[in-house]
Amino acid sequence: MADSLATNFANRFNEQFDMLAQSMLPKLEPAVIADTEGGEKAFRDQIGEMDGEEVAGLNDDTPIQAENSNRRAITTTPWVWNRLVRRWEVTRLMKDPQNAYVRAAVAARNRHVNKKIAAAAIATAKGGKDGSANIPFDTANQAVSNSGSTGLTLAKIREAHKILGNNAVLDIEMGDLYFTASYTQQADLLATTEATSSDFSAVKALVNGEIDFFMGFRWIWLQDELIGKDGNDRQCFAHAKSGLTLRKPEDMFRRITERPDKNYNMQVYMSGDYGAARLEEKKVVLVPCTEA
Repeated sequence: MADSLATNFANRFNEQFDMLAQSMLPKLEPAVIADTEGGEKAFRDQIGEMDGEEVAGLNDDTPIQAENSNRRAITTTPWVWNRLVRRWEVTRLMKDPQNAYVRAAVAARNRHVNKKIAAAAIATAKGGKDGSANIPFDTANQAVSNSGSTGLTLAKIREAHKILGNNAVLDIEMGDLYFTASYTQQADLLATTEATSSDFSAVKALVNGEIDFFMGFRWIWLQDELIGKDGNDRQCFAHAKSGLTLRKPEDMFRRITERPDKNYNMQVYMSGDYGAARLEEKKVVLVPCTEA
């Protein structure tokens, strides 16, 4: 008779759910100004550059400088994540996925915020008295050294820093400059410096996470899909912390509740109200990086 003990071999499954590969962290959120106040719209009033002037004569009239003020508007859009956990799913699984769903909801919220901020950096902003005026991105603030038809290079990084410096961005002295790019540009930078530059060791340390500050910027690496693309050009950008804002009057409202209207299944729910905006054109530099 054949040995049939293999029929009785047991299978073992882990008691929790493992999270599959996905972007989990709100990487851009700490790099912008946060606003948690309520209201349909938020307005930030701004005062611009107003130079004084010399007075030649003792009895000359007192000069009056022309007003230079602005207003920036930030609106929000509600966001929801929701999943039903059916009772028979739990009994058949013999483990409860609710905690895993909460982690998935938080990760989804963080990706949404990253994408919202990255898009706002170069999008048309809103301003004026009632927030209806369109304020386009200033195309003078582009770092296109070596032409725009290349990936990320050291020359583009230097040019972005130069533009922010010439724009009198105070964040330079405070160390609050950030550079956002995707992992595709990370590979560009490694390939370029390995072949041509003495900066290769510093770039390698940056990529390995050993340092986060390089060439005057703190670096934020995101997945390709979180940064916009114009044709073949990934819309990477450098910015000052004071140049972007994230508005979140409601953030990560969470409930795990029973739903009588859904056969008494459990609902894992998360919501928020999010909006992002560029606060000043001089504080954001577009760095287009061509991808093959």
